[in-house]
Parts: sequence; structure tokens; C-alpha cells
Amino acid sequence: MKKLTETRTKQTQAFLEGLYNRHIDIAYNVDIEQLYSDMEDGQTAYDSIFEQLSDNGCFDVEIIYYSVAMEYLTENDTSLNESLSIAEDMGFSLSSLNSETLASLLASQLERENFSDYESEIDEFFDNLFN
Repeated sequence: MKKLTETRTKQTQAFLEGLYNRHIDIAYNVDIEQLYSDMEDGQTAYDSIFEQLSDNGCFDVEIIYYSVAMEYLTENDTSLNESLSIAEDMGFSLSSLNSETLASLLASQLERENFSDYESEIDEFFDNLFN
């Protein structure tokens, strides 16, 4: 049983503060009580944390200015295939797209993917916490 205790709360808070992400204050954006509630309901800790961060808009990156957007796209998606695919999946119409939108969509997707690097570390921490 994954009960929320004061000790576990402190350990979880310290762990979340130790997860480094240059754009996201993970510990600030995760409700530990919700995390434990989700885990009680069978959700993994990683999925709960990811969902909370996503719901709080933590993966949303806004790239403004044409020149910055073009530079970002040139470095990360020269063919625009990936950013256009993301836009299509999100239901954007071609007429509503511009370089800033495409760059922002791609940067946001890359933030979500980069966060997935923490999955095994998060799972391991919570497995050890309850065993």
C-alpha cells in the first residue's frame, strides 16, 4: 500500500527537487498528495508526474520572433517533417501555421521527450521507497 507519510512526503519532495530540468521546476509543479492518490489508483509515479506537469503547461515552450524560430527549425527540423506532423496531430490547419508555431510545437514535443529520460529514475525511486 502506497500510504503518504510525513517521511515519504519529505523523501519525495527531496527527490523531485533533485530532478533537474532547465525549463521546469518539477517539485513546484507536482502535487505529492495527488501523486500518491494516483499511485493508489494504479497509475505509475512517472505517468502521474508527467500528467501533472503536462496539465500545468510545463512542457509548453513558446518560441517568438521569426529569426529565432527559423534558427531553431534549421537546427532541429530542417525538412519540417517532424514539426508539421506534430501540427497535423494537434489539428492545426495549414493556414494557421508559421515558423513560430512550428518551432514552438517542436520545442514542446522535445521537452516532453526529454522528460521521458527520467522515467526509469522515477520508477526506481518509488519502487525502492515502497520496498
